[in-house]
Amino acid sequence: MSNTNAPFGLRPVRYRNGAPWNGQVTPYYVRSDNASAMYIGDPVDIIGEANQSELYGFPPGTLSAVDLATLADGNYCVGVIVAV
Repeated sequence: MSNTNAPFGLRPVRYRNGAPWNGQVTPYYVRSDNASAMYIGDPVDIIGEANQSELYGFPPGTLSAVDLATLADGNYCVGVIVAV
């Protein structure tokens, strides 16, 4: 039987506390000047606060902006893209 090549990126399995993932997500914002190609399964870093979160039904300044995760000092992966 051959091996099927079906890449899928990262998938959520459970929370850091060990509880199974129930599909609940945390919304983040991708800035309009971001030129990175972002896909479901890509890890992301927080890069700052969004200014236009009220356009999406959230109070102003409450959504954090994200970009693709990097290995730079001080950056850490906050999660994985599960929807766009």
